[in-house]
Amino acid sequence: MGWGARQWLRLTKETTYGTYDSGGTTAWIRLDTDNAFTPQIMVGRNPIRDAGGGNRRVQVVSSTHTVTGKLSTLLYPAQASAILAWATTLTSNELSSYTADFYDSVRVRRFLGGKVDSLDLSCDSTQGEGVLRAELGLTFQTYAGSDPPLSEPAYSSFPTTTPYVFKQSSTGFTVGGSVRTKYNKFSCSIKNRLSKPFDELAYVSGIYYCGRDIDFATSFQYSSSTDQGNYEGQTALTCSNVFTHPTNTLTLDFKTAGYMSTRSRSLPLGDVAREDYTVEAFFDSSATADFAFTVV
Repeated sequence: MGWGARQWLRLTKETTYGTYDSGGTTAWIRLDTDNAFTPQIMVGRNPIRDAGGGNRRVQVVSSTHTVTGKLSTLLYPAQASAILAWATTLTSNELSSYTADFYDSVRVRRFLGGKVDSLDLSCDSTQGEGVLRAELGLTFQTYAGSDPPLSEPAYSSFPTTTPYVFKQSSTGFTVGGSVRTKYNKFSCSIKNRLSKPFDELAYVSGIYYCGRDIDFATSFQYSSSTDQGNYEGQTALTCSNVFTHPTNTLTLDFKTAGYMSTRSRSLPLGDVAREDYTVEAFFDSSATADFAFTVV
């Protein structure tokens, strides 16, 4: 019987795209929720009907395969730099890639050439002590073709410090160049535009970076008209969020060209009034970037 608690995932950074690097930097990922790692081989299918079969299915053609899915984990100080770099750092206009070795409680599978379609970071003061969760949408180029050995890791292989939490952003959240207070949640969305042509191959021939969108969202107590003015005037905003963990400091820098794309206001009779909004990070010509991060 497969038991969901008997699963483990190792990520290994690739030096050459789509090739496992036995000497590459590795990370064992804590799988703390149901279906935390879901990539698997999905087959392309084209059922064929014909008149001879009375318009029933008589053949199936299947010649392509894709490997996509998600990874859900907590963002730990020891792994934050690797995860954020995987999703955002460009070298010669391309993102880095990882090999995933995953034991799913029954068998091990190795997927090669993994790149990040999307990364969503979120924390909420009302949920789970505000832990900062990372949800990654992933696409891999191919399956290795054979199952490698993957022994259960020692428990010491996983992060020993606690993950970042919402309260660690106190005094570190800046919108419009001013430190903000009285917000109850924060999320950041990174969506990479990736081209995935098959060309003549059964699996995608490559995964190519073709741009991205980066946003963040939050909810403040409604006590000022400042953000209403920023939204209505489409004012360029300098924004960042800093999480000060006992072991290091994580900075998410959205540069100086953030524009509010949505804003809503809630005026309940029995609770504090709030305003929720989303800020889109635009290309900052002076910094030649729309986003940067540091872990120090």
